[in-house]
Amino acid sequence: MDILQAIISLIYLFALFILVGMGYLTYQRQDTGTMNSLFYLTIAGFSFIGSSFLVIASSSPELMQAGLFLLAPSHWFLGLAFALFTLHFTGYYHRVGDRVIKLVYGIYLFLILVSITNPFHHLIIVGYGVSTDPFPYAYALANFGLPAFLAIGYATNFAIAITFIVAMVNSSRVTRNQLLALSIIAGGTSFIHFAEYIFYEPTFAAGPFGFSAVFIIAGFGYLVLYKDLLTLDPISRTDIVSSVAQPIIIMDSTGSVIDYNAAARDLFPDVENSFGEKIEDINPSFVKSIDRESRARTYANEITTTTPEGEYRVYQLSAQRIAKGDRLYGTTIVLNDITDLKMYAQDLEQQTDQLEDFTSFVSHDLRNPIATSRQYIGMLEGKDEKEHRYINDIDDALDRMDTMIENLLTLTREGQAIEERNTVNLPDTINYAWRISDTQNATLESHGLADTTVYADKNRLYTLFENLFRNAAEHAGPDSHIIVGVVPEEGEIYIADDGPGLPDSIDIFQKGATTSPDGTGLGLAIVERIVEAHGWNIKASEFEETGGAKFTISGIDSLRTQHPDGNPEHQQTVKS
Repeated sequence: MDILQAIISLIYLFALFILVGMGYLTYQRQDTGTMNSLFYLTIAGFSFIGSSFLVIASSSPELMQAGLFLLAPSHWFLGLAFALFTLHFTGYYHRVGDRVIKLVYGIYLFLILVSITNPFHHLIIVGYGVSTDPFPYAYALANFGLPAFLAIGYATNFAIAITFIVAMVNSSRVTRNQLLALSIIAGGTSFIHFAEYIFYEPTFAAGPFGFSAVFIIAGFGYLVLYKDLLTLDPISRTDIVSSVAQPIIIMDSTGSVIDYNAAARDLFPDVENSFGEKIEDINPSFVKSIDRESRARTYANEITTTTPEGEYRVYQLSAQRIAKGDRLYGTTIVLNDITDLKMYAQDLEQQTDQLEDFTSFVSHDLRNPIATSRQYIGMLEGKDEKEHRYINDIDDALDRMDTMIENLLTLTREGQAIEERNTVNLPDTINYAWRISDTQNATLESHGLADTTVYADKNRLYTLFENLFRNAAEHAGPDSHIIVGVVPEEGEIYIADDGPGLPDSIDIFQKGATTSPDGTGLGLAIVERIVEAHGWNIKASEFEETGGAKFTISGIDSLRTQHPDGNPEHQQTVKS
């Protein structure tokens, strides 16, 4: 084998070795259109350079001609893959529309088809030969169709180069080096094509012609190894990162900054000159917020920093690890400004503290005078029978005041957030609430409650049902009939009575709303607070069976019912 022939063969073998490595890496990352098209580009490049290797290195004329025959369709397959990669990488694939994409496919598939069928029409090549100068290799005699085919190749390469240049002008410094290299690859390929055609005139020489493919593969190998081609995608930056109002910083697998958006640059001006540096070096606030030990895909922390204007702000740091399997490619950091939310939470906590102080005052300072009054009433009882009825009136008034204070305290307490929930047996809870309620001679009928559970605060459920039962008994009468049931498939609990129904003129859930001269108007307000604290809903309506009032609590996703007797209409009646 001639020395020059051996050198060219080694160059091709080296390019094939690079393609195998690139093919493996891109096969592992076939999760985007960019990576898919890059994988197909490696296959096309392997086919093209492999064909060129046969033409140059083979000692068999038949193998040389077979390689030469495969060269043309492989060339257009490589061009198609390069064009698709360009569209995906720059983001134009989703902008140009389906017609343009179909046109690209159509042009290249037509060229591949014409190349494969050339033995029948000879539009591109009219014959084959073997040259011995400067070493043995196969060549093809060009027909009039070859210049047209080459012109199409130059035009597409020129369009690809222009696309990369436009994307480079509109990109950040982080991806600009990638796009510059890709522009050189596209433009350099056209230059090599043109030089080969000029110097080798009528022959379609496989040896030097394959150098253009080697140039492409070498360029992509450089980008993969040194410019993070497999982990940086300008479309993600142009169409997503740049348009997001929140600061975004992207790190590679080592925690070094590789990209950021304008919002991050405005918040951390030093990030503009920190490419390749650790994120902690940009701002010390990141030291405690970045979790490098956790293996979770996502995590969140808080970060406090001072803006360039000197304003103190609090951000929620949300991190999303970019990984496939156990291999980490990078991490995306998104910062959400929660300063106003934190201030609101502090104000709410302060108001809660003030409310607790108020309830303590109501519980202690207002109840003390009531207790004192009761003592004096006890001293007066029995001394003057004529004044006894006035004493009873005072005692009733004090009882009502005590009830109002208790209801007010309950209303305040039940409106607070629920911190702990447990699985609660609903029949036991309802029965206990019924026993402690002052329902006089009313009866309770339950529907479908057997073995029903709900995830809730047990003590608050006692208060909820106690108030609903007491309200029903007060408005439906001492001998009323009250029904409580569940509709598990709808996530509902209902309580109904056989009383006169709902009043038309008032909002019964409004604090202080009552139709009874002795009522406080707080019972149903307490019920609504408890329901809302659980994240449920309550509504009042007419009970069709009796014309009385019906209260339906809905949105109870945790409601679970099992009927041991198999009868969903399982019911029981309890007398007071």
